[in-house]
Amino acid sequence: MALRSGDDFLSSLSDGRTLWFNGEQVSSIIEHPELSPVAETLASVYDLHNDPDHQSKLTFTEADGPSYSASYQPLDSLEAIQQRRQTIDYWARRSGGVAGRIPDYQAIINLGLYDMRHALAGDNPQWANNIERWFLKVRDNDLLQTHAFADAPRDRSNPAGDPGYLKIVERRDDGIVINGAKSIATIAPFADEFLGLTSPRPNITADEVLFFALPMNAEGLHIICRDSLIPRSVSGHPLAPHWDELDAYIIFDHVFVPNDRIFHLHPADTPVNLDLLGMMFFGIINWALWHILARASTKIELLLGLANGLADHLGKKQDPATANTLSHIAVHLESIQALLFRAEHEPIPSASGMLQPDPKPITAGRISVVDHHPQILQLIRELAGSGILMSPQQRELGHPEIGALMTSHFVGGDQRAKDRFALQRLAWDITCDSFGSRQLLFEMLNAGGAQLNKSLVLR
Repeated sequence: MALRSGDDFLSSLSDGRTLWFNGEQVSSIIEHPELSPVAETLASVYDLHNDPDHQSKLTFTEADGPSYSASYQPLDSLEAIQQRRQTIDYWARRSGGVAGRIPDYQAIINLGLYDMRHALAGDNPQWANNIERWFLKVRDNDLLQTHAFADAPRDRSNPAGDPGYLKIVERRDDGIVINGAKSIATIAPFADEFLGLTSPRPNITADEVLFFALPMNAEGLHIICRDSLIPRSVSGHPLAPHWDELDAYIIFDHVFVPNDRIFHLHPADTPVNLDLLGMMFFGIINWALWHILARASTKIELLLGLANGLADHLGKKQDPATANTLSHIAVHLESIQALLFRAEHEPIPSASGMLQPDPKPITAGRISVVDHHPQILQLIRELAGSGILMSPQQRELGHPEIGALMTSHFVGGDQRAKDRFALQRLAWDITCDSFGSRQLLFEMLNAGGAQLNKSLVLR
C-alpha cells in the first residue's frame, strides 16, 4: 500500500466540512489565501514519506508487510525508543520546534489511545475493538487527527451563566448524540479526524465523560478558526507563513456518534470516579508529553543558536552579560536533554506491554520549560536590542530609489550585514510578533500549566 502523498492530503480537504474563517464559510481550503500556505506545508510533510532520500528515516515496515509512517512504530525495545526519538527530532528540526501538532505528534496520541484500549474498555470489549479498528485506520491511511481538551471559557463566579460542557444529550441503541463545544483544537482546519478525550475535573457528570472519534465533516460539526498569524507581507518572516498551525473552536451541534466510534462512556446517572478517569486520560497523554518535551528541546537549540548568532553578528561575544545569557540557555538545554536521556533509557512498562519513556523526568522537564521559556525569550530581546524591531530587507536594499541610501547607512562595509538582518527578523518572529506570542502561550499551556505539572511530578 502506497504511503499518503501531499496530493492525497490536499484532495482530502475537499470533503464538505463546515469550516469558518473570519466570519465566512470556507468553500475551498487549497484556494484560500490564508489557509492554503499551511495546507501546502502539511502536504510537503506527507510527500517526504515517499521521498527515497528520506524514507529510511520516516517509515518502517512490518515483517513481510506494507510500510507505515515511522511515527507509528511500536515501542517494544530501547532501540525502538531511540529510533522514534530520531523521528521526533527530524520533524522538529524541519520547523525549528515551532510546529507542535504536525502528524508526527498526533500519531503518538493515537498510540497512547491504542495502548490504553483495554483500560478504557473495562467490561465492554467492543470499545477496545473500536479503538483498535480506528487506530489501524488512521495508521494505515496516515490520517491527521486534531483534539481539544480545553472547554469554552466561562465566568466561574457566575454559575447561572455557565454555557455548559460538551456532553451526551441522547443515548440511543445505535450511538449517542453530543452537544457542546471545545476550544483550541490546533490544526483542526486541516485534520481528517477529531479525537475526543475527557480530562478529569471537579463536579464532572456522567454525560460529560466522552472518549470518541469523528470525521471532521460530520454533520453538525463546525470548525471556527481564530485569526491567521501570517503577516500581510510574508517576505522576511521565515516561520509564520509556513507554520501557523491555526487553532479553532469545535462546536458539536447535536452531532451523532455511532457505536463503532465510541471508545469509552460512563454509565448514565452514576458518580464519576475521578481517579479512574485520570488514569485513563493521563495514560494516553503521558505518551504525548515525551514528544512535547523532545520538540521543546529542539526549540531551545534554535534559541541558543539564535542567541549565539546575534552575539556574533552584533560584536557582543565578549560582553559579560552576553556570556551570562548564552550560558543560561545552554545550561537549560543540557538539563532538558539529560531528563530526556533518563526517561528514554529507563522506560516503564506501558498498559499494553510496550516500553514508555518514564513520565516523571519528562514532567520535571516540562516544569523547567514553563519556568524558563519566558525568561529566555526576554534575554534574546535584550541581546538583539532595538534592532529587533526593524531590519532592512532586499525590498529596501535593492530598491532603485532608496537602495543606495539604505546600503550606505545600514550596511556600509559589513559583508555579514544581511545575515545580521535575517537573524534579527528571526528573533522578531519567535520572540515578539503575534506568531511568537502564540508560540509562548503554546509552550506554557499546551501540556498543562506549571501548577498542574508540579502536582503531577509529586505523584
